[in-house]
Amino acid sequence: MKIRLGGYAAVVNVVKAQVVEQAPGYAKTMKNYEKASNLIREIEGTLSLNPKARIDTALRKLQSATILFLVHRFGYAVKT
Repeated sequence: MKIRLGGYAAVVNVVKAQVVEQAPGYAKTMKNYEKASNLIREIEGTLSLNPKARIDTALRKLQSATILFLVHRFGYAVKT
């Protein structure tokens, strides 16, 4: 059975509203959890951390980001 994304989002919002109404502290906890989850997904996407990606792709991206940070932070090129 397929559920349209819009329908799914509507159900999630209704359930979330009911839970928040019954347990107000839940909203704050889940907001922090959602922020952390989104950050993790963003990092995974940036570094190509998915089951089909090669590990060297993530390592090259991480190395490149580190080098760029050093160049911008200290103003010189780093020999690799």
